[in-house]
Amino acid sequence: MTAKSINSAIHFAAWFVQKAAGSSKKLSHVKLQNMLFLAQLHQGISNGEILMPSMFVCCDKGFYEPNVRLALKQGLALEMGSFIKDELDLLESVWDKYEHLSEEELLNQVCNLSLWKNSYQVNKDVIVNPLEYTAHIDRDDKPKKSENKAKIRLSQNGPVKVSPWRPRKINDNNKVD
Repeated sequence: MTAKSINSAIHFAAWFVQKAAGSSKKLSHVKLQNMLFLAQLHQGISNGEILMPSMFVCCDKGFYEPNVRLALKQGLALEMGSFIKDELDLLESVWDKYEHLSEEELLNQVCNLSLWKNSYQVNKDVIVNPLEYTAHIDRDDKPKKSENKAKIRLSQNGPVKVSPWRPRKINDNNKVD
């Protein structure tokens, strides 16, 4: 296992922006946000880990990362971080797979994911966790039957495995078993 760099979603967004500028491709905010989400999703599918510490929100335009959205709205310069080879390879593969698609075509692909279909609510933004989604699917975007009911959630300290809460049983004498 290779050590990971610690980059925010803004650093990864800057990589996509710089890549688009270098290839004279137009990269809209919507397409950028969905490519960031797909990069996180591909990382989760390939090895079950997050690519970047981030939170994604499901909306009518696919998915967006709130910090990147705010930075773009305020016109802040996106600064690129330093990446390890595995991260660069993943970013390149996501770019190669999706850069030729128009914004509308990419949005159609994203909105056909079961994660979007299950999360989207009209006029309401919903926070989603791509890592939780990838933990329960196989490569064909079909839910896996999981024997273990534990799920992976992101806490402030990173991914945490949690299981459903089960209340304790109380016997007739009001004693906890």
